[in-house]
Amino acid sequence: MAIAMCFTLLICAVLLVFIILQHTSITAERESQSKNYKETVQGFSQTNSILQGTNSYLMAENNQLQERFNALSDELKKAYQKGWFSGQFFLSNVSKSWSESRQYCKEQGGDLVIIKTEIKQNYLSSYISGNARVWIGLSDIYQEGKMEWVDTSPLKQGAVMTNETPPSPAPPLILWPPSFEAVP
Repeated sequence: MAIAMCFTLLICAVLLVFIILQHTSITAERESQSKNYKETVQGFSQTNSILQGTNSYLMAENNQLQERFNALSDELKKAYQKGWFSGQFFLSNVSKSWSESRQYCKEQGGDLVIIKTEIKQNYLSSYISGNARVWIGLSDIYQEGKMEWVDTSPLKQGAVMTNETPPSPAPPLILWPPSFEAVP
């Protein structure tokens, strides 16, 4: 009987040790999971803060761009009202030589565009996307080295032209009605 009692106590002691070890293991795992959870929450919080900061920056940039767009739209409206330029522009998707482009414009009831103001140049630059190249109504076909617009008015020095010419052929940009200029 004493042996049975010792054996029972031994089993109880082993079970108690097992329960204590299980409890310790479960507690350690819970603490590890809690730590991981806290780290994950902290990571999400930091990411959220970064995203909120980025969102604020992008919203401010968007507002600035919208204000710039509105200002340019107002400037364009004023330019039209002052008669600095008018008409409609058309950019063909067909590449042609300068002469072919001009002929095409005339057949459409317009002509190659004449650019005499920086405002018009800026407007047309915004109208033409990317690295697109177009023919404008400026050439020296009547006298080598003497640049004239298609209406025979001379090129005035300024920020209107660069030394680059589009590769031949290039698409025309046309302006309607015929009393206005066009850009092929």
